[in-house]
Amino acid sequence: MAGVAGASVASAAVTWFGLLLAARLLGPSGYGEFMAVWSVLFAATGTLAGLQQEVTRRVATTGQRGGSIPVGGPGGASSHGSAHVWSGSVLAGLLGAALLVAASPWWGPRVWGAGWAGLLPLLALGFVGYAWANGVTGSLAGRGAWSWYAATILVEGLLRSVVVVGALLLTGSRIGWQVAILSGLLGWVVLAAASEQVRSTRLLVLGERRRFLADSARAVLAAGCSGVTIAGFPALLLATRQGESAAALGVVVAVVVNARAPLLLLGSFQGPVIRWLAGGSRLRAAPVVAGVVGTGLAVLVGWIAGPGLLLLVFGGGFVTSGAFVGGVVLGVALTAVVTLSGWWALVRGRHSVHVAGWAAVAVATVVCLLLPLPLGPRALAALLVPPLVGAAIHLLGARPAAVGSRRRRAQLPAGGGRG
Repeated sequence: MAGVAGASVASAAVTWFGLLLAARLLGPSGYGEFMAVWSVLFAATGTLAGLQQEVTRRVATTGQRGGSIPVGGPGGASSHGSAHVWSGSVLAGLLGAALLVAASPWWGPRVWGAGWAGLLPLLALGFVGYAWANGVTGSLAGRGAWSWYAATILVEGLLRSVVVVGALLLTGSRIGWQVAILSGLLGWVVLAAASEQVRSTRLLVLGERRRFLADSARAVLAAGCSGVTIAGFPALLLATRQGESAAALGVVVAVVVNARAPLLLLGSFQGPVIRWLAGGSRLRAAPVVAGVVGTGLAVLVGWIAGPGLLLLVFGGGFVTSGAFVGGVVLGVALTAVVTLSGWWALVRGRHSVHVAGWAAVAVATVVCLLLPLPLGPRALAALLVPPLVGAAIHLLGARPAAVGSRRRRAQLPAGGGRG
């Protein structure tokens, strides 16, 4: 697990460095344009975290009963009619890419502006590639193959960041930026070619195909809502703009994206956390208290030092208030809470609750961004209110009493059990 932590920190650090360099080289206006490309790609591929979650859950829970998942399915049964990791993941990617392209006339002009159609082919190709990669990573997490799991995180992050920095220095083309952002996929290809353990994940069977696809669809829908509201927040901000200048939008995007950098670490730990929760582990009070205290301190630091740090790190033009930075930091903590509560609902088998919580977050985010308010208050409302709504739905819908009540009702005979 130490390897996962180290790889996650290193990957998050180089990713943050790439975004920092983009802000300094492009300025507020250009940074907003760059983040429009970045956020759409990561919002789209972020939906595939749901596929990784479901693969991890199934591999981990089956492995607990049988040690590991053998070729041919649990118990050595025939794999006819069952879902395999690689083929199922690629199929999911193809379907998702088709939906993205079909919906592009609605979102493309609003987010990417002129020339948006030229960015679609790479988006579709990248979506399919990341679908396969998330299936592989989910399998490794479910098996407890943490060294290779960490390697995928590190290699992908480092490769993407190096190529993105080169693209920022050499070109101002949006297609060039897009190619650079997607270059991290080559890391998975290299690891699959180098490791038999990575290649062997293609043979894992995840249970009956239709049930797996149905559960995965719900997890992907929930991850899509989270991806749109987290990675896709800059794109949503651009799509719902109310006459603000590109520079003003760029400053807000810079504060939000960089304050959310710790969420990159949390996302890297989704496999280990889901496996840990699937093993029946309980959350203790000490980490919760530490999280609350740490959040309070981070909000205070952001309020006092945030504006000065923004100017120091990003350069002139990136000007905002301490209250806004502190509010964004609090929003980041609330986003972490709704992320963890969603994983907890998923592990308890409450896929519908997981989806409902994140769907509520997505809807509430859009509603807040459409409010007739100035840019700063509107952005803060979209960062603070939706996570509270989503976490409440997750915690109430997946609590033991609620789950037990549903199971008892399902076991009652027709007529409510009256004699």
